[in-house]
Amino acid sequence: MAPPEPGERSVAQKVLALMGQGAAAQEEVAQLLGCSVATLRRRLTEENTSYRDLRAEHLNMAARRMLAEGMSLADTADALGFRMHAASRGPSMPGTRSHRTSIARRSAPFHQIFERNCPD
Repeated sequence: MAPPEPGERSVAQKVLALMGQGAAAQEEVAQLLGCSVATLRRRLTEENTSYRDLRAEHLNMAARRMLAEGMSLADTADALGFRMHAASRGPSMPGTRSHRTSIARRSAPFHQIFERNCPD
């Protein structure tokens, strides 16, 4: 995978587009882009971002869109693969370090949306 030519979409934009089409795993995205995971990581680093950052951005944008369309917070969290934790009253991603550090806490905009829509 060569760096994008002038006028061509950035690797980060391509990754976000693939995420929007349902690709979630880094390995799957790399394969769809025709490169290795290591090359994908290098290209994203060259663009001053990471797969984790793009995943958080994608989830944040999707959550904002779903909430704006009137979807409930619980349904939005479920649709995006978050688990609702009663103790923390915050969403977390399955299969990650989410039991200790929620992606919502690292993604302030989503956390702010959650706080506004979650009654005490």
